[in-house]
Amino acid sequence: EHPDFAKDRPPCGAVHTGDAGEWGAWRAALVGATAVVHFSAVNPYPNASWDESAQSMSHSFHVALAAADAGVERIVLASSNHV
Repeated sequence: EHPDFAKDRPPCGAVHTGDAGEWGAWRAALVGATAVVHFSAVNPYPNASWDESAQSMSHSFHVALAAADAGVERIVLASSNHV
């Protein structure tokens, strides 16, 4: 953990977590958001199976679609070597 990371508050307006592998209540957190930064990987290492890679891509699709549905203007997706 970085020593200055989120000591007193997040470096933005809010941080929300949820299971991007499932449609759920986390989608409501996107309403009114102007940007989403999404980092998700089932297995971020080079030994990830194709099934794990597919699950990671599904997370990204869910977040991108939910962000579009909520009218979010910007989305940042982190990627691995499998995408």
